[in-house]
Amino acid sequence: MKPIRLVLLALLLTLLPDQASAAPSAIRLSATIEVPSGIRSLALSGETIALVGEGIHLISRDATSFDEAREVESKGRLFTKVIPSPEGFIAVGIAESSIATSSELPPDVINPDSIAVDTQVVQSLGLTMLVVTEFSTDGSLTRENLFDLKRPFVPSAIRLTSDRISVVGSISSESGIQGFFANITRVDGVISLQTFGSSDTNVNALATDRILYGSSGEQLVGSNRRGLRDGVIFYLDRNFKLTRVIRSFQASASREWNSVNGSHLAVGNVIVGSKREVAVTKFTSQGEPSWFLRVPGSDPHLIGSTLALVTNKKVAGIANFTPRASTAFFITLDTKKKGAFRSASVISARSIKDISPGLALIVDRSGRSQLVPFTP
Repeated sequence: MKPIRLVLLALLLTLLPDQASAAPSAIRLSATIEVPSGIRSLALSGETIALVGEGIHLISRDATSFDEAREVESKGRLFTKVIPSPEGFIAVGIAESSIATSSELPPDVINPDSIAVDTQVVQSLGLTMLVVTEFSTDGSLTRENLFDLKRPFVPSAIRLTSDRISVVGSISSESGIQGFFANITRVDGVISLQTFGSSDTNVNALATDRILYGSSGEQLVGSNRRGLRDGVIFYLDRNFKLTRVIRSFQASASREWNSVNGSHLAVGNVIVGSKREVAVTKFTSQGEPSWFLRVPGSDPHLIGSTLALVTNKKVAGIANFTPRASTAFFITLDTKKKGAFRSASVISARSIKDISPGLALIVDRSGRSQLVPFTP
């Protein structure tokens, strides 16, 4: 074997996960509470669960029915993500903004009876308002900021530092979709907005407030697209300007990074033709891969070192279970052993909406939204 082939083989072996330990058996899970279909995200703070979507609801962790939930005042909001905070929770979403213009009755209009005519009002509406709502575990609103981004958008993730809230997502442009990053100061509610790309870029997650993860099908800061669509790590400077990107790509593949933790463990969809896989890669802060693995499936989520995904394929490394239909897997990874599986839990599901430590929000095969506890 040629020396260069030996080097490449050795490199590949260092990146692949350690499979020496015994494969864990799958533990079957059960749903505990059915929730309204409009719920999109959940978070835990102590013994309180926040459920957001078409409104905000709080429910005790030991509740047995959604009838026990309390509603938080949030009319006219559609929330897409919620996270815990030291004071309770922070939710991000969208609301309708309006621009009203009035025009008086023209002076040359014939009105012989001098009938009073109301001023005409023309109103333009659009889902362009970014909403950041902070609330306590008892349901009290503590702070809310609204910012008109002037264009339709969808926030996908939120991150809290001591004095700032960072929000990422996708925003419409004249030629397609851009990724966006919003930096918001908590005290005075000042927003700084940055957009990335021009027509085919998304930002899905934050490892820090200056290292973002997502995807792109276009050139970014001199970096050209390599596959059909590339998974992208975005690096921002101190002024939150994009300075460089690192691409994860494969010929004829559509890739993206859907979720990441603070240690740069990232998960994302890989689509090649009809084949769907989830990529799991541990990066350094500089974007160098330490190890990686692939799992058949889609719809990946990550919380800590727990990977969640949906598949109808057998997952190598999990013993005594072969799904017969669409199934949600919750797999705890051993990050010190290159992602070796430590434990695995399963439940029949069509999709996973969100995941928090020890609790998931799924859509079952009948289309019902359900809360599912699991052991992380």
